[in-house]
Amino acid sequence: MTAPKVAVAGATGLIGKLLLAELGARQVPAVPIARSLGVDLLTGAGLAKALEGVSAVIDASNILTRKKTEAEAFFSTTTANLVAAEQHAGVQHHVLLSIGGIHDPKLGWLGYYAGKRAQEELVCANDVPYSILPSAQWFEFADNVLSGFSRGPFVLVPTWQVRPVAAKTVAQRLVALALGEPRGLVPHLVGPEAMPLKALVRATLEHRGQKKTLLPLPVPKTEALLGGDRPDVAGPTLAQWLEEQPAQA
Repeated sequence: MTAPKVAVAGATGLIGKLLLAELGARQVPAVPIARSLGVDLLTGAGLAKALEGVSAVIDASNILTRKKTEAEAFFSTTTANLVAAEQHAGVQHHVLLSIGGIHDPKLGWLGYYAGKRAQEELVCANDVPYSILPSAQWFEFADNVLSGFSRGPFVLVPTWQVRPVAAKTVAQRLVALALGEPRGLVPHLVGPEAMPLKALVRATLEHRGQKKTLLPLPVPKTEALLGGDRPDVAGPTLAQWLEEQPAQA
């Protein structure tokens, strides 16, 4: 049996770095894929060489945008290029990091989610066997809210209920999937606690000794972000996770 070799798309991002660390801890050879490392998912440049001898690819690539057209263009192009290169290289397993709840019509107004839906559709429509992990928002998502919705001393926080999970837990799940047989769509990965998104943001600020006024940003109510009836519950609680984090951003 050939020893596994795993490529990580989006290797320089938060999850990408955690994936490389987890693969290293398991002594699994890893191939980092990122534009800064000479492999461009948008053009396909460098992909063929990067995937030589690779048994599985974990796609954690990302774009920071709220615009539907940009998100769809990025995820459609990069996924098409990646899957085509996998087919050529004989890769046997494509593992995709997705987001739980993106198919709920009540979240259809989110442009970024439209891009992730397009990405999932492409993965399912191709011949490379796949696993798709829908993840809840990470504890680190509080920083996305603080950076994207702050207005001076105020922060607009969407009125969602969430079950946040540690990014490290997500990385561990993705690696475990990549080292196993393709499973298609797996259960929504969530953390052990349900809470308003506002509680996650407030706890993050308090841990850092920072003060902001949190204002509700009304959004359509949905239970889709909580994982459904049989989610995969894993990882630390918010309090446990915060204990391991530095007190500054």
